[in-house]
Amino acid sequence: MNWKLIFVLLLLFCLSTDYTIELLPSSFKLFYGIAIWLSCAYLVAKHAPGKYFLFGFLLGVSMNLSVLSRSLIFHETGSLNPYWPLTGIITSSAFGLLSFIASLFIKKIRFKSSMGQ
Repeated sequence: MNWKLIFVLLLLFCLSTDYTIELLPSSFKLFYGIAIWLSCAYLVAKHAPGKYFLFGFLLGVSMNLSVLSRSLIFHETGSLNPYWPLTGIITSSAFGLLSFIASLFIKKIRFKSSMGQ
């Protein structure tokens, strides 16, 4: 398990969410969030040594825990969802699936480039 990869991507996520909260208007937040998810899934697919779903799932769990801890630290208890564990499992599974799908595309691109040489 490459914990360094998960930690670096988690830092990227934390920095990007700070940027989103402070600087972006509300109308762009959804598109920015999708771009962050896609870029993290691409980086997992490119740099993980296998088990792409597991890496994506663990990164999703880490992201959810960081959001929860920030909400608790900064006393934003009004934004806490009572179904947080279920939401965390669903979004982490979705992120794991997205990482796995990205790995399939990366493998297909690598295969085509190796056949062309």
